[in-house]
Order: sequence, then C-alpha cells, then structure tokens
Amino acid sequence: MGIIGIELATRRRNRVNGRILKDSPDTVIFSVEQSFGNCSQYIREREWRSVERMPAGKPTHGTRLTSSQRAWIADADTLFIATGYRSNGESATYGMYAPHRGGDRGFVRIAGDNRLEIPDYAGNNHFNTIGNLMLDSRAGLSFIDFATGSLLQ
Repeated sequence: MGIIGIELATRRRNRVNGRILKDSPDTVIFSVEQSFGNCSQYIREREWRSVERMPAGKPTHGTRLTSSQRAWIADADTLFIATGYRSNGESATYGMYAPHRGGDRGFVRIAGDNRLEIPDYAGNNHFNTIGNLMLDSRAGLSFIDFATGSLLQ
C-alpha cells in the first residue's frame, strides 16, 4: 500500500510504503517498509478551514468527461495519481505509489473526451510513477476541489 501525507499549510509531504498485515471492518494494521520526505515543489500552500458538513452527493459514473468535469480539470493545480506494479514472487520494487502532481492551473491538458496529458516534471528523480506506468498502464487519478471537499476520480 502506498500513502502520501501532505501538510498543505507548510507544503511538507511524506511518502510511506508498506503492507497491510490485518484488515477488518474496524482495524487496519499497516507495516511500514519505506518512509521518506518528498520534494515540496508544485505543492500549492493552502490554509485549512472548517466547513459545514454536507451530505455526500450521489456518485456518477461514465466513460467520457462531462463539461463540468472538463472545467474542473482545466482549473486544477493539484492531482494525485496512483500507480503500481506487481509480478510473480516477492521484490522490494513491487508496490503502489500515490504521489502528488501539481503545477499552474491548467497544467493537465484535456486531449479528448477520455484522455488527459499530464506533464512529468522533474521531482525526486526516482521516476516511480513513469516506471510503474511503463510496466502497467493502469492508473487512478484524483482531483480535489479544496473549496468544497468534492472529489473527481
């Protein structure tokens, strides 16, 4: 499992990778195998504030971006991308990675109804995301609306 923790007010972030040892409805025991700080470049400083709790909206599913989703992505300065690689046997190189990606608003280019282009800015020079994608092209993307707490995946 890969986890990233970001303190947006100070732009600090830490990455942790490990294994789930126990998973039940009320408990997760996580064994840390790697933990290290990551570059804060492209993280937008944000102050936390309390907002009124709203009922969760109804999720929608589709295979094409809607006009409101396109506008959301076009205005985004932050996204999270989850990638991973696993083959037979055991290896320290197998696992999940869920880093932050950021840039100026519009850094993600909409290249069609179901295609996005995300620049690969130099970061920690580990190339984990691009390496995972070369071996397994599946990825999960999350865009957060920091004003409302809404999530586009």
